[in-house]
Amino acid sequence: MAIEQIKKVKEAEDQGLDTRRKSESESKKILEEAEKEAALTIQKAQREGEDLYRAHLSKAREEAESYYQSILEKGQADCNKILAGAEHNMEGAVSLIVGRVVR
Repeated sequence: MAIEQIKKVKEAEDQGLDTRRKSESESKKILEEAEKEAALTIQKAQREGEDLYRAHLSKAREEAESYYQSILEKGQADCNKILAGAEHNMEGAVSLIVGRVVR
């Protein structure tokens, strides 16, 4: 009887060790899968962040270009106004100079 009980205890110990090994193996697989999933999530977040960055950068460039063009247009309008005033004053200046030279 004692031998049979020892065998049963040994079998129980073996089953316990086998269950432990299986549990360790399963937990290792679960951990590896979790790490892979985490890495994929990080990659996805990085891609989305880069896409968002590019979108914001593109929008900022468009806004800057629009602002730059408005400044150029205003500068051109100011130059045209000054040029028109100068051309208008040119006739009077020429008449004044000619009048002084002729005298």
